[in-house]
Amino acid sequence: MNVLDYAVMALYALMIVLITLWAMRKVGSTRDFFTAGGKMPWWLSGVSHHMSGYSAAVFVAYAAVAYNMGITLYFWWALPISIAVFIGSRVFAPRWARLRIHMNIESPMEYLVTRYNLPTQMVLAWSGVLLKTFDVGAKWAAIAIIINVFTGIDPIIGICLSGALSLFYTVMGGLWADACNDFGQFIVQFVAAIVMLIAVALHLGGFHALLSIWDHLPVGHTQIVQEPYTLGFIFAYFIIYTLSYNGGTWNLAQRFIAASGVAKRVKPPCFHPRFS
Repeated sequence: MNVLDYAVMALYALMIVLITLWAMRKVGSTRDFFTAGGKMPWWLSGVSHHMSGYSAAVFVAYAAVAYNMGITLYFWWALPISIAVFIGSRVFAPRWARLRIHMNIESPMEYLVTRYNLPTQMVLAWSGVLLKTFDVGAKWAAIAIIINVFTGIDPIIGICLSGALSLFYTVMGGLWADACNDFGQFIVQFVAAIVMLIAVALHLGGFHALLSIWDHLPVGHTQIVQEPYTLGFIFAYFIIYTLSYNGGTWNLAQRFIAASGVAKRVKPPCFHPRFS
């Protein structure tokens, strides 16, 4: 890395800080903090949902799968997610927003205590905290690996830096800061993807070469189903993604709850949540 690379990273960190300071001005209650007051535009909620499904593990581990095994990755990872999110947009998203509108629910955990009881909420909350400790820890470790490769910074320091920055904008700015930073990441990723596509096409001799590269891939790289990624594995991942991306992962459910204008497709509840 050179001075320009470090300058880009510093500007990105500055963007996160500025967005957080802006978001802090919009947070005046727990409703604002957890659900953006129910005023988050559907497109921002959707972009944030999409970006929240990413982590450095995607670029570290999944890229290695694509490099070593080919397009099978896209059929057990990207395709099941696309179908799961489409189902969620028609079935689950309006119902999450309805809970906020008609029951003043601000989080999935609050819904559990309303629908069932406090012990149910505590069991899932504490087990979820334990699971997320390892989940978030693995993502911070993946970020630290990337930082170590490009800068030589010790992974422990990399984990502390990424962790501190993440905690800063989520704790101080709430969902507004989280979603707006996700949007900033989306712009960076989108521009980088277009630049990468153009660079690869030029390296291969032109965009027409993108249509013929399949003939030059290693043997097996165009095989959709291959060990250890069997049909059973793909189906299991589809079930997991459907449950996770539509509310099983709490921070993704928050995007549905906060979105404005998506609850009109579902009629208001006509039952008491605890007895239905």
